[in-house]
Amino acid sequence: MRYLVFFFFCILFFSLNSCQKSGGDVLDRFSEEELIELLADVSMARAAVSGWPGALADSVKTDHYRIISQLHGIEENELYLILEVLSDHPDYFQKLLNAAADSLRNRNERIKLPD
Repeated sequence: MRYLVFFFFCILFFSLNSCQKSGGDVLDRFSEEELIELLADVSMARAAVSGWPGALADSVKTDHYRIISQLHGIEENELYLILEVLSDHPDYFQKLLNAAADSLRNRNERIKLPD
């Protein structure tokens, strides 16, 4: 009987483990350009609340993340997973952040008003 219970828990553990999304799978679903634009939007959201008191900044940033997720057609928890996976790959994350900064500079250039 003990072996049967142990076997059942092993099967349950492996099935639940296989159902989880792996970080690599999440990143593979997006092109590098899509990740860059996503990070550009996230960077703007973070910049918008920098210097605000902690709880207020967190609340507004959470709202921004919800909107960013909707704009990019992903679930909010998927956005957080993407950021978590990227933080585990700092060199790649930095490369994407640099490209996101370039993208934001290009956006600003396109909307500059004439003098």
